[in-house]
Amino acid sequence: MKDKEIQGRKDQEDASTSIHSTSKQMWSCLWKLNIKHKLKTFMWKCINSALPVNEVIFNRMKKGDPICKAKQVWHIAPIQWKSAMGKQGCFKAWWNEIVGTRSRQDGAEHLGLTVNILWQVWKSRNELEFNNKQRHAMTTILKAQEEWIEFCEAYKDKEQMITEETAANQTQRIEVENAEVIKVKIATLRRSNSKEIGIGVTAMTEGDVVVAAWAIHERSYNCPQLDEAEAIKIAMSKLAINGWRKIIIQSCNKQLLQQIHSGNASNIKLHTLVEDILSLKTLFHMCSFCIISKSVNHVSIRVSDYALDILHDEEWINPLCC
Repeated sequence: MKDKEIQGRKDQEDASTSIHSTSKQMWSCLWKLNIKHKLKTFMWKCINSALPVNEVIFNRMKKGDPICKAKQVWHIAPIQWKSAMGKQGCFKAWWNEIVGTRSRQDGAEHLGLTVNILWQVWKSRNELEFNNKQRHAMTTILKAQEEWIEFCEAYKDKEQMITEETAANQTQRIEVENAEVIKVKIATLRRSNSKEIGIGVTAMTEGDVVVAAWAIHERSYNCPQLDEAEAIKIAMSKLAINGWRKIIIQSCNKQLLQQIHSGNASNIKLHTLVEDILSLKTLFHMCSFCIISKSVNHVSIRVSDYALDILHDEEWINPLCC
């Protein structure tokens, strides 16, 4: 009986390790793809179900049509992911499946073109939903191919300057090593009887000079730890996109930080968010987490309060610190 219990625990640990490894590979592949930054952000939202697609709107509000209209586009797409057809009900599982093909010949290029097709499908969907303009499936494919080819040609032009790029990379490595550590303060605020939260993020130097701030309006999980974890994950993705490589994430939620440090969460939803945070951590040259008191987090708290009343997320970058 005891042997079975030990084996059961071992199987659970192995499964948890496998899930973490797969998630890490997925995020690493996305951030390394040779595509535009805006498409990486778009994919991050797709993977985290953060886009207001028809199915999400229908599930939340019971309005509209939950059926996807993109199948006709994929029927004529130049790339077919037949191995992932069984995963079409979950975007994250579907993307995980096709990420495994990156190592094959031209795998990275195929993934890049796939992301461009997804982006054009999203734009076509918005044209139909908001402007009542129907775009033919072939037009969507051709537009995706055109933008992908233009991007690849521009990238090839850069590759011709190998010597200059090598020198630039060496300089960049030196800059990363000598870069100042950025302190990132996180705050979330939820009004009573509200299903929304305001997220305030401020990034500052060790000399307390504010270099960036974000006011973000999100839907609440109705749980302080989950809301704070979501805020940290969003902040880390924005920091990675903006190129900061040495960061210290500061939060007032002691219990959450303890679970991030241990890698173990108290429930399934939080476990997923903690795994995403740990995956994003690998994108930085240095990334740590520490607890702070509310008295030294007053700026982010004020920003989170402001975020509760905005319709669109707002970003402020200090031009003197870029």
